[in-house]
Amino acid sequence: MEQYVCADCPLHRFDGSGSCYLRLNRDGKANDQLRRCFESLGRQEVWLLEDLYLRAADLRGITFQRQRLSRSDLREANLQRAFFHQSSLEGALLDRADCEDAVFAEVDLRQVRSMRGVRLYQAIMKTVLPPPPEVLGEQLCYEASSEWTKAEYVYRQLKEIYKLEGEHDHSGHFYEREMEMRRRRVKGAEYWKLTTLWLTCGYGERPERTVVFAILLIGFFALIYSGLTLVDNSAPVRFDLARAFYFSTITFTTTGYGDIHPVGTARFFAAIEALLGSFTVALFIFVFCRRLTR
Repeated sequence: MEQYVCADCPLHRFDGSGSCYLRLNRDGKANDQLRRCFESLGRQEVWLLEDLYLRAADLRGITFQRQRLSRSDLREANLQRAFFHQSSLEGALLDRADCEDAVFAEVDLRQVRSMRGVRLYQAIMKTVLPPPPEVLGEQLCYEASSEWTKAEYVYRQLKEIYKLEGEHDHSGHFYEREMEMRRRRVKGAEYWKLTTLWLTCGYGERPERTVVFAILLIGFFALIYSGLTLVDNSAPVRFDLARAFYFSTITFTTTGYGDIHPVGTARFFAAIEALLGSFTVALFIFVFCRRLTR
């Protein structure tokens, strides 16, 4: 295996092994030593790097220019303000790495092995080829620590990255997570508005929720009508759940055949249901068309 030992490396053979310092199996490598290593590699135009051991290493502010850090171990590494340009991290491990304020420009992340728990708050990503969402894990580390503002920011960034790549399903997923983080962050009327959107349509990403919401509304009003008086062909109808459900359905959809009509208190509930039905049908059409056309 090629060792990439630089001729001017002051760390060569410092441990008696003759191995490259970047591959030495030691956690928490120091920033100044690593900086000298990568600067030396840059001077010799060595770009293809493999199997580097940089676990918990201090890589703050280091520049990675056109370098391929294939199969490298960057778990728990401190990459704050690091600069990646035209680089590849194929097969690399970035679990729990701190990439806050780092810059990723023209970087290929599609074949990163794992990025679970990675910290990406205020990281700048330009022309990035994003990893599969499962590589990032089910949720960001900021959610576990209730840092809703940071989580919202990162989900917004991911949403835009996947949108630019035409991955609209993934973009929609991260949009939904972004809105959920906002809902947890805000209070008062804004919280209840977002909660209503979450329950009724999944922030515009789940038309099936609108269908379920409509069925529940129809069933709820049917139960109310079954205890009130309806008129069917001039004959009063009470405690008939089947007819109440039928009347609730045509009222919700504002069809209004006229064969059954409400009297007394039932008129008030029928008016409310008709209004809710109009809004719900319009919401379903909007959400469905939004998903269909993107």
